[in-house]
Amino acid sequence: MAEINVDSNKRQKIENTQTREVEDEHITCTICSEVWTSGGGHCLVSLKCGHLFVYPISCITRWITERAHKLGDKKTFCPICMKPARLNDIRIVVPIKLVVKDTAEINILKKEVEMKKSKICEYRNALELAQLSLSLSKRELKRAQGTLL
Repeated sequence: MAEINVDSNKRQKIENTQTREVEDEHITCTICSEVWTSGGGHCLVSLKCGHLFVYPISCITRWITERAHKLGDKKTFCPICMKPARLNDIRIVVPIKLVVKDTAEINILKKEVEMKKSKICEYRNALELAQLSLSLSKRELKRAQGTLL
C-alpha cells in the first residue's frame, strides 16, 4: 500500500511539473529553451523586431555571431521572424514585473536522480563482482568434483 502512495505522489509531482511547464512555455528562450530564473545569469533581452530571448553569452549572441560568420557579410536574422538582426540590436528588457521560476524543487529532484544513478552503478558493480565470484566458485566446484571422481 505504501508503494501506491509513493507512486501516486511521484505521478502528481510529474503532472504538476508538466502543467507548470505548459504554463511557463511563454517565458522560455526560443534558442536555448531555458526559463528565465532567479539564478543562473539569464536576463531578458529583445531584438529590434521585439522578440524576446534570455541572454547568457551562449544564446542570442552566439546565434547572431555564428550566422554572421557563416554568411560572411555580417547579415543575420532573428531566429523567429527572420528580420535583420545584429549584435547592436540586442537590448536588455527591464520589465516592471517579472515572474521568475523557482527551480529549487527541480534542482532537488535532479540531485535525487543523480544519487539514484550512483546507487544503481554501485549495485551493478556489486552484481558483477558477485557474478564473477559465483563463476569462480562454480569452476572450483567442477575441479573439486573432477578430482573426486
